[in-house]
Amino acid sequence: MKAALTALAGVGMLVSACATPGATDRYATDLEKMTAECRDRGGILTPRAAATDVRPQTDYACQVTGEPSSRFRD
Repeated sequence: MKAALTALAGVGMLVSACATPGATDRYATDLEKMTAECRDRGGILTPRAAATDVRPQTDYACQVTGEPSSRFRD
């Protein structure tokens, strides 16, 4: 039982070491920037099928919902 608890504690330390506060802040900053850029293009960010929680560029796509660009208009 003690060996299992020791192993579990070791795994917990590894996971916490990977989840650095700077990485979370970077993800949030990049996501806000992507949201603003997508909105400026007349779109909305939509999640993709598999989220990585590492890069918002991988986790989200800009779905343009507005009018087509002027080059497609008569």
